[in-house]
This record gives sequence, C-alpha cells and structure tokens, in this order.
Amino acid sequence: MKGDSEALRGGGWGRTNATLRCEMSKLGSQTDRSGSMETPPLERRETQARKAEWLAAMRWRRRVSAALRDAGLTFTQWLVLSATQEVIESSGDAVSHKQVGARVELDAATICQVMRALQEKDLLSYDVDMTGKAWQVFLNQNGQRLLREQSARVEAASASPRPHSTALR
Repeated sequence: MKGDSEALRGGGWGRTNATLRCEMSKLGSQTDRSGSMETPPLERRETQARKAEWLAAMRWRRRVSAALRDAGLTFTQWLVLSATQEVIESSGDAVSHKQVGARVELDAATICQVMRALQEKDLLSYDVDMTGKAWQVFLNQNGQRLLREQSARVEAASASPRPHSTALR
C-alpha cells in the first residue's frame, strides 16, 4: 500500500520528518536533523541518575541476599532484624512493629509477616508492654548471635566492586 511505503520512508500519513521531530521533542526526546539523539536535558539527567542509583541498589540487594542465603535469611528478614536491633539500641528498650516499620519504611502488613517468620526461626521474641495493651519485640540471644555472625558477610557483600555507573553527571 502507498501509505505503508510512505510510512517506512518516514513521511506516511501526512507526517513529515520535521513534524515527527517536533512531536518527539514534545515527548522529551531531543534529536538533531539526522534523527540521532542529543544529550538529554538536565531534568532527564536527574532521572537517569536516579535509575542508575536504583539499579546499583538492586545489585547490592542481590549480593547481600546471596551472602545471607546460607543463614536461611531473606534480605527483608535481615533488614527487619537489623533494624529491630538498631531501634532497640537507640531506645534502650524493646520496640514495636510500628517503630521498626518506620525505620525500614515498610508497611505494617509486611512487618507483621516478617516478624512472625523471625519469631518462628527463634530470632526474636515478644512480650507485653507496661500498659498491657501492646506487644513489644526484642531480639533474643539467637537473633543477636545471627546478626553478629552475618555482619561480616553483609559488609563484604556491600564492599564488593561496583560496576561503573553509566549515568550522566
């Protein structure tokens, strides 16, 4: 069809190359006259930098997960167990799910599920708070020991060489 062959040449359906370049620039793509990409505007550089940070964080998470596998912990379980210890150390007392959730920015349902799994693994325990209305969480000796043992593995995984960032500076 005539329209199809024109589209393949870039001028189909009444659109000229200039019109297509104009539409692409409205979408945030910057092209020169030959159609090749130019350096993205500053606001796109920020987005690219955040994507690169996110990808680096995902690579770190995979390395830490692999280091924790032998201990039978998931990344999220380690994160919650470690945060529980940190909050206990800063407060000097047992803590609530809400305090730990705020520390690691996880929702209440996830914290509850992970804390239950950690309790089943005998890494933390619960007790009633002074008011008798709420539960407080504390690390037991098994949880403290496991965190100490895994600390070196997590640090080694965190210190692993990182690939060069491709983000624009």
